[in-house]
Formats: sequence, C-alpha cells, structure tokens
Amino acid sequence: MIIYLICAFTIASNTMIGPALAADTPPYVQISLALMTGLLGFIGSWIGAQVALGNFRKQRAFDKQLDWYERAVTAIHAMAEKIIIAVNYEDEQRSSKVLAAQWREVQLAHRAIDRVAQEAPLYATDNALAVIAEIQKKVQDVADKTTAFDPPKFPEGADKYKLLKKIYALGEFLEGASPPLLREGRLHLGIGRTNFWQRISGRSNALAAPVSDPPAKVRKNDGSA
Repeated sequence: MIIYLICAFTIASNTMIGPALAADTPPYVQISLALMTGLLGFIGSWIGAQVALGNFRKQRAFDKQLDWYERAVTAIHAMAEKIIIAVNYEDEQRSSKVLAAQWREVQLAHRAIDRVAQEAPLYATDNALAVIAEIQKKVQDVADKTTAFDPPKFPEGADKYKLLKKIYALGEFLEGASPPLLREGRLHLGIGRTNFWQRISGRSNALAAPVSDPPAKVRKNDGSA
C-alpha cells in the first residue's frame, strides 16, 4: 500500500505539477521538484525491494518447515516398516546375510529419526517438538536395550524372543505416531484454519503453538506381553 501511494504521488508530480509550472519558474523550484520526484522514486524502489526480499525469506522458511514435516513422517513410517520386515525375517529364519542387511536398514532408519529430531527446534511447532522428542526417546530406549537393533549382539543371557517382541512393539508404536505431526503440517499449510487471525497471519513463526490445536499426544505401546 505504501509503495502504491508513493508511485501515485510520483506520477502525479510528473504529470500534473511539471506541466503546470510556468516557463519563468525559478530554477531552484524546478530542481527541488526533480529531486523530490527522484527521491520518492528511490524510496518506492527500496521499499519494493525490501518487501520482495521479506516475502522470499518467508517462502523459504515455509518451504523448509514443510520439508521437515514431510521428512519426519517419512522417517517414522520407514522405521516402522523396516522393523516389521526385520522381525518377520527373524521368525522366518532367513540367512544371516539377509538378516544383517535388514537390521542395517533398521539402524539407518534410526539415524534418520535422530536427524529430524535434532532439526525439530528449528522448524517444528512446540506441539510437534514434543511429539518428535517422545518418539526419539522411545526409539532410543529400545535401541539401548537391543544393542542398537543388532540381534547377534544382544546382551549375553538376554531372552532374544522378548527383545524381538519389544522391537516389534516399537514398530507398532511408530505406525501410529505420525498423525499428530500430520495435523501440525496441515496447520502449517493453512488447512483447517477457522480463526480469522490464523488465516491472515499464517504460520511464519516456527515455534508458535497453534491456537486451535490441543497438545499433541502419540499412542503409547510399551511392548509388554
């Protein structure tokens, strides 16, 4: 709006004031008007550049936040899938080579969840931050008890069946852990906003908790028999 006003005033100065000046108008008046017109044009251009830069930064931040939600949900589902496959392979007594490769996939999926959890304070809302922190804690707890998801290295004397059951329960937990993050992602996209202020202000503040969304919780599953 400010840019439009400046442009309108500049155009008016050029089209209305200029021709109206008499031929004998003192030079200092003409110089003053020329300087004023140039100054207004410069201010308008500078403001326009600042607005464009601000919009670009907001769009970049929006894209990075959305990318984080997508990567977080993908990482959660990927680990759940790889865990279930690995445990099923154990039940089927696949070859040691096949089992080692599949458990390696589980370990890599664990690292992917760690990465999105580490980035969460930068991109996630407070609710999403709490959800991903709980997920990371649950995954790490099972990893500590199973030697980082590596059955051949399970603690000596441990019941392999019980540990595999605990890992499988983690997979089930992860399968139901993403909906709270999906809700936060929908709010980030503006889907489902009913509050007028939410509609006009957007989600530019990555750490702002949503007004209408209650604290997110994930389904718990401790893997007990």
